Amino acid sequence: LVVGNAADRRGRAVFRGVADLSAGSRIAVTRRDGRVTVFQVTGVRTYPKQRLPPDEVYGDFTEPGLRLITCGGPWVGGRTGYADSVVVFATLIDP
Repeated sequence: LVVGNAADRRGRAVFRGVADLSAGSRIAVTRRDGRVTVFQVTGVRTYPKQRLPPDEVYGDFTEPGLRLITCGGPWVGGRTGYADSVVVFATLIDP
């Protein structure tokens, strides 16, 4: 599970473009030991921040997987920021 911002006060942030991923996209993660692990996106879903389904997002990790969570939807300001959360679901294809 990795959480990051798509934008910050200076503009684009580390998760810029995450919401543009689609099923079949590949994500390469460089591990602490320098090895690269590859995941394939199985789905991208947008949820209202107030109704993020914990069992679906944080649930079944019986198989190696990856979740990327970032902000999305319209800017509503205040403590909420963006109205939605974008969640990318991916499975391990190359350990």
